[in-house]
Amino acid sequence: MAVVRVTRAEYGEREIEAGHGRSLLAALHDAGIYIPAVCGGRGSCGKCRIRAHDGFLPVNFSDKEFFSQEQLEAGYRLACAVFPDGDIGIEVFETGEDRFSVVNDFRRDEEAAAGIVEDFFYLEKDGRSLARRLAPDRTLSYAELREASKLADAQAALLQGEQRKFSVYREQGRILSIGAEPPYAVAVDIGTTTLA
Repeated sequence: MAVVRVTRAEYGEREIEAGHGRSLLAALHDAGIYIPAVCGGRGSCGKCRIRAHDGFLPVNFSDKEFFSQEQLEAGYRLACAVFPDGDIGIEVFETGEDRFSVVNDFRRDEEAAAGIVEDFFYLEKDGRSLARRLAPDRTLSYAELREASKLADAQAALLQGEQRKFSVYREQGRILSIGAEPPYAVAVDIGTTTLA
């Protein structure tokens, strides 16, 4: 078991233990000291930078990819590539990435949704009468007419069940969605730090 003295600007110095065969990155995370490692500790992102100021840390091939010779001589290493076998003193840098937010709740933005209007209709027996009811004061666009036709074609199956009523969602008079269920949008950000 190695003792690691960790210095960080925001809280001074702390001592943690690093088990034999475990990386310094894992020991830091176990102790609640966050350093980014978006590659999962594989040594390919270069984000888990530390500087050793006491004790010896051998240079790893991953270190050579991210640090100049001067930086290596000054003790810079990747925490994921360090496996302490003796007591060391390190400096952990403020990265600006130790505080982040993850979406864990949904709140409807009323201001953004204020322009969307929901109307309820009952299915008609043919597509033309349904289209006339959807847009009595104008001609439907091709996309809107296609949605109305799909709905009219599906009416036989729907009329047999309980689901005869459907919703039309409009924004400034333009039909956004037609269906028995409200429209949903999905956004996925596959950035390098988090996936939400």
